[in-house]
Amino acid sequence: MSSSNSIYSLLSQLTSLPILILLIVGLVMAVSRQQKHPRVSLFAAAAMVAGIVQVILGFGFQYWATHAASNGAAEGLPMAAAGFSILRMLLACAGWGLALAAIFSDREPATTPRA
Repeated sequence: MSSSNSIYSLLSQLTSLPILILLIVGLVMAVSRQQKHPRVSLFAAAAMVAGIVQVILGFGFQYWATHAASNGAAEGLPMAAAGFSILRMLLACAGWGLALAAIFSDREPATTPRA
């Protein structure tokens, strides 16, 4: 892989680093609150893991695609990109669904204010 492709690949990975850090912090927070809110923490932790897997797969796909394109082996790249997009969408839907479940589960009903 040429140095310009390596730099491009590295820079494109760095843009996902803040999201990865937030997802890891969210996972740590969910695990640390397991005793206080077990069900919410489980949903939140699963959502964070889905996001982490999505980012890591993105890193791997970007590296592979950059490497394949630089070596002239890009003929399968459009099909692989389509498959990866579907996988990424499924992970995003799972993550957001689990995050919504964490937000709205185990909530006590609101008490009516006394007049």
